[in-house]
Amino acid sequence: MNPSDPSGSPVSPRRDRILFFLLLLIALALRVAALSGRELWYDELQSITFSRLSIGDMLQSVIVFDPHPPLYYLQLHYWILVSSSETWAKLNSVFWSVLAVAGLYILCRRLVSARFAFYSGLLFAVLPIGIWYGQEVRMYSMLMALAIGSFYFAYEYLNFRRGAVESLGVFGFTAAFLYTHGSGFMLLISLVAYAALVWAKDRKIDRKIFFRFLLLLGIPASLYVLWMIKGLFFSMEQLQTPGLQEVIDSLAALVLGLFTYPIWLRWLAVILVLAVVAYILLRDGEWKLRSIAVSFFLLPIAVCLLLSYLIKPMWHYRTLMYTVPFLCMLIAWILFRFSAWLASRGLRAAWIRHGTFGLLAFLLAGASLAQQQGFSYPWDMRGAAQYLQANTHRGDIVYIIHPRVFWGIDWYWLGPQSGFNPLGLEYFQTAPNGAYLLNPVDTEDVDPGATYWIVYRDVDSLDPISPDRLESIVAFDHLFVARLRMP
Repeated sequence: MNPSDPSGSPVSPRRDRILFFLLLLIALALRVAALSGRELWYDELQSITFSRLSIGDMLQSVIVFDPHPPLYYLQLHYWILVSSSETWAKLNSVFWSVLAVAGLYILCRRLVSARFAFYSGLLFAVLPIGIWYGQEVRMYSMLMALAIGSFYFAYEYLNFRRGAVESLGVFGFTAAFLYTHGSGFMLLISLVAYAALVWAKDRKIDRKIFFRFLLLLGIPASLYVLWMIKGLFFSMEQLQTPGLQEVIDSLAALVLGLFTYPIWLRWLAVILVLAVVAYILLRDGEWKLRSIAVSFFLLPIAVCLLLSYLIKPMWHYRTLMYTVPFLCMLIAWILFRFSAWLASRGLRAAWIRHGTFGLLAFLLAGASLAQQQGFSYPWDMRGAAQYLQANTHRGDIVYIIHPRVFWGIDWYWLGPQSGFNPLGLEYFQTAPNGAYLLNPVDTEDVDPGATYWIVYRDVDSLDPISPDRLESIVAFDHLFVARLRMP
């Protein structure tokens, strides 16, 4: 048993395997439940649109339309060669999310013990934000898995062995992380900070090893610089320079998920998390956990805020998603220390620990259910496409105001076989029923005998079409379909 492990007697290899596979079953069950019940939203349809293109067109589309590097879209491209169904595309995220749970277990077992690994993994498996992005066709589950892998090999390299496996692990996982997300440099900051803390603690590593580690990070980072420069000029409306409430909301989302909770509950969740981190740092934390709390939680938050105020807005909970598995480790550690304190007073710590973790897992699972039932993105493109499919006829013309809404309507109406390529200067598609999808709006070439429709969001400008010409307006959340009255 690790001498710093407060969890009691060691776990046998057989029980270790049982705990590991039980954890994976829990994670898998929670992520495949209701997998097909939610339609793809704006960003997911972007993932689908890019990934079904040829490699050349996909890379060019990512360069033109997306601030993120192409690795996620590249692996999704090969994944959907098996099937182009929505469910299969979502299973890619299920795979990465369960892999992240497995990776967290292996990492925590290496750091502390199998029991600590199980409970850390259990918190991550039931965490609402982990489940949500374990079902969404975006890169965040992949990012969390890559961050865990990168730190695992960094931990091995800096503290124990510096062989080819460890070097390739640091290089490969870090490079993959960088080439998956536009804010991938945040992981570099965390890894360098962790290495500096290890170096400062007891000089386990000399200067030569430290700079060799920096070189392993620097090689992939040198190519990533091009994406960072591009990101400086790429506008993303969801990123912000936050006020205090925006900071609280984002941090609360990492713990409670995306359901809209009362303000007091969001504040309470953040205060409790910060109290956990402060206790580890100031009172009762193994140095491994202290270094993780600083480099993989506090520092990313501070850097994200600093850059948002000084350089460019980048504050968003998604920017900090890679910190979530490490946050689960910190919470699990406090619960283990609490049970050790109870044991020192003659109480049945194991039962209390099981009950505490069970209660917390139950509450988080309830939050996940509330999120599943109560949160949705405000554009129902599947509903809009089905309405148009049922109500349009041959020769009808459907104007779609926003280009990326066009991608979504195309996917849900025409299907994967449409062959739509977003690189075209004018989007024009023919539906199976003979209707035409068109972007941009063309008011000069109008056929008086045709029926015209328009699809728009509540934030879109309708110019040059007057709102008085809209009739039979049907709302699909914040997306609207209307028939145009001819002048």
